[in-house]
Amino acid sequence: MINRFPLLTREGDRFLIKNVLTCLTIWLVLEVIALVLLPGLGLTQPGDRIPLWLAISIPVGLVGAVLQSIAPRLIARSRQTPKRSSRRTRVLASRALGWLGMVGIAFPLFIITFETVYWMLRSFLAA
Repeated sequence: MINRFPLLTREGDRFLIKNVLTCLTIWLVLEVIALVLLPGLGLTQPGDRIPLWLAISIPVGLVGAVLQSIAPRLIARSRQTPKRSSRRTRVLASRALGWLGMVGIAFPLFIITFETVYWMLRSFLAA
């Protein structure tokens, strides 16, 4: 019997798990840099905003890792759709989910940027 969905195999599941773990590792490294290392070195001073950043960043990062990991599978399945117009829409939607996943994974970079700009503006305006 021919498998019409080659990504729905054990190999595809291993690939998905590997992608999720890779995305989570990248997100965790960025999280440690943004919320532990930079404040520890005094380069950013988030103060009492760290619990807020963690409360936002953890679900955003986890969802981002999952979205980024399933996007290739969704694109592959979308390309097997017989209707051309429907195929384009599904591929674009799958790519958009992948980009949303990247935003979720990169959220700690947004935290670093916000804290740095906030700290610089506060220092500049205080002087």
